[in-house]
Amino acid sequence: MQSEILLKKGRIVYINFGKEAQKYAVLTDFVNTKKVVIDSPTGDLVRQTISTKRVEPTKFNLKDFDNSSNIKTY
Repeated sequence: MQSEILLKKGRIVYINFGKEAQKYAVLTDFVNTKKVVIDSPTGDLVRQTISTKRVEPTKFNLKDFDNSSNIKTY
């Protein structure tokens, strides 16, 4: 049985579709069950809303992720 990785705040995600494809980002917030807000610590992506179908969660997660702080402080 394959282990399931759930989406949660602070999770590193891989964008697999669209003009931002093949980039990594951090999930910062949930809009609803179908959309999330992502940001990139490297600065190559701006904070944006993206469909959950376009992201794939990785096994990596930021410790003590605080939604109110700027992502670039990590």
